[in-house]
Order: sequence, then C-alpha cells, then structure tokens
Amino acid sequence: MDDLKSANANQLAACDSKQQDTMRENSKAINKKMDCLEGQSRRNNLVIDGMVKTETEGWAEVEDKVWRLLLENLQLGSNRELELERAHRTGRPGADGNRLRPIVVKFLRYEDEGGSSCSSEC
Repeated sequence: MDDLKSANANQLAACDSKQQDTMRENSKAINKKMDCLEGQSRRNNLVIDGMVKTETEGWAEVEDKVWRLLLENLQLGSNRELELERAHRTGRPGADGNRLRPIVVKFLRYEDEGGSSCSSEC
C-alpha cells in the first residue's frame, strides 16, 4: 500500500511539474505579446524632454509649443501634413515645481517605413 501511495505521489509531482512548465511557457508568450502590442500602441508617440513649463500652461499651450518646435526648429510639416492627436506633459511635478516634465506627443497617423519589428508576432 505504501508503494502505491509513493507512486501516486511521484505521479502527482510529475504532473504538477509539467503544469508549472506549461504555465511558465504560457506566461512568457503572453508577456511577449503584451510587449509587442504596447510597442505598437506607442509607435505614434514622440517624447520631448527639456521644454520649460509656464505657470498657467494647459494642454493647448503644450500643443502650441510642440507645433512651434516641429515647424520652426525641426522644419517639419512644410512638405508633409502632420496631425497631432494630443500633446500633454507626463509624470509628477517636483516638490518645488521646478522639475521639467517630459511632453508626450501622439501623432494621428503612423506612416510605416519598413514595418514594425514585431508585426508578424502580434
């Protein structure tokens, strides 16, 4: 009887080990897919660091600053049409209010120049 119990316990342990391996593999596949999808959702974004914030700055002022940067400094938009979906600051302000928070700009369209590196995997 003890041999039967021992054999049963060994089979149970082997089964648990296989289930754990399967769960680990599934978790890795899910994480890889999630990373790929997050990357695709961020591909229209541009992060701008170092732009000074005014005290009364709202989202409209942020968008105006971004347009000035794109059109005047980077000379974009003159030969192609750019459309912004939104532009906003991200992160917490510093305790003293002097921390320069980055601006996240989301463009309306993404023109694919060779495809996403993980498009076939997602």
